Order: sequence, then C-alpha cells, then structure tokens
Amino acid sequence: MKITKDNLTFDNVKSFIRGNTNMYLDKLGVEVLEDYEKIQVLLRQTLCSPCVDAGKCLVCNCTTPNLFYDTKRIDSKAKWRQMLNKEEWDKFIKEASDKNVSVDNLEALSLLYSDYYKNSNSTVSVKSVKDVTHVVSNGSNSSEVSSIYINPERLVKDFKNVKHKSSLNYTFSFPNTTKHTLSISGVNTSCGCTVPSFTNKVSGPGTYLSFTVSYDTNILGAFKRTINPKLRVHDCNNCHVMCPSFVIQGTVIK
Repeated sequence: MKITKDNLTFDNVKSFIRGNTNMYLDKLGVEVLEDYEKIQVLLRQTLCSPCVDAGKCLVCNCTTPNLFYDTKRIDSKAKWRQMLNKEEWDKFIKEASDKNVSVDNLEALSLLYSDYYKNSNSTVSVKSVKDVTHVVSNGSNSSEVSSIYINPERLVKDFKNVKHKSSLNYTFSFPNTTKHTLSISGVNTSCGCTVPSFTNKVSGPGTYLSFTVSYDTNILGAFKRTINPKLRVHDCNNCHVMCPSFVIQGTVIK
C-alpha cells in the first residue's frame, strides 16, 4: 500500500504498518501469524489473483501482497473482511468439510471463504510473535503452510545503470529450506516488460531452485519490478510452500 495525501488516514497507516510488518517478518523466517491466519493469507491472494499477477490492486492501486497479511484489513471490493479468529475459523472449516471442500483446494475454499462473511460477523484477536508449525486440521484433513527462507540480500538485484536497448537477463537461485520436494510451477511479474522463464526441475530439501527474468531495456528511466515465484509441493497433497518476492531494479540510460 502506498500512503499518499489522498489516502492518509489513521486506519490506512495502521493497516500499512501491520501488513508490511507481518509480511517482512514472515519472509525473514519469523512466524508472526497463527496457522489459520496463514491459510487466510493464501485465500485472500487466491480471491485477488488478478491483482497479485499485476503486482498491485487494480481498484485502489495499493501494492500487493502486503495488505493480505493485515489481520484487520477489509478488501476494497468486499471479497474478504477481517481475518476469522480461531473459533470462527474452526466453524468455517467444519462448514467447508460438510460441503466436501478440503483445505488443500484453495480455489474452492477461497470462494466459500468469501461467501462466509455474508452470514457471519468476524472479530479479530491480534497474535504475538512466536514460532509455530502452520498446520490447519479438521479430522483427517490437514494442510501445512510453510515458507522458504531466503537471505534478504539475495532477493534484490540492483543493476544500477543499464545501457539503452542492451540485453538484460538475470537468474535468481534460492535453496529449498523446507522438508519437501518442490518445483517452480509459475512466475508472476509486476509488469509485462519483465519476462520470466523457468523449468519444472524438482528440488529436494537442501538443493536449489532457479528462474530467469529478462527486462525490456527499450524503456528509458528508472525501474523496479517485483517477481513472485509459485511453488508446487510434490511429496504432500495438503502442503503449501510460500516463496518471498524478488525484485530487479536499476535505471536505463542512453
């Protein structure tokens, strides 16, 4: 979310701080959100997938995905409201199970999640920072959500000054710090001027994954583009692994 004079309100400033704090702590490996809140981040992202692909909200232009991490945020198009607390989440998961929707089916679960607010009043309890294992369970169904840890220095590539119309490619590589076997299933960028490429190479724990991005240097001036890899878990049907966002930046000069 970008704070400007047009949206400079007390609530927006609080939302900006909460969302960014939770997101960056999560990317640094500090598990600030509870298990059921972590799943709700994924559901919010699924409901707002066009905005995630664009790298910003197509309605209000706030930057995603930081506001998905704010437990008290309400979506501008009312797809979701404040995060469900533990009691509400358990009730929601039971209703989903009754409709034969499992927690690993994010597409179907996200639609139920959005509809759930029409018939309930949500409250929020803010959680303290703690280390937790993110597992959402309901009888025999369980879903684990974990994050890959990447040194923040490896998340940003600053090209400084780049010659106009030159070739600009860069390969990001990062370790699989989870216990799962992973592959890259997709790479979203914040602009069509940044083109990703990747393979479906499978990576076991401790090995590396990689993808390459190419930037269109026909565009003069400063640039800063966000790249969001999506990961597939091969050895667990009910597991989800989140990957931090990468950034390329610099200035194209003649």
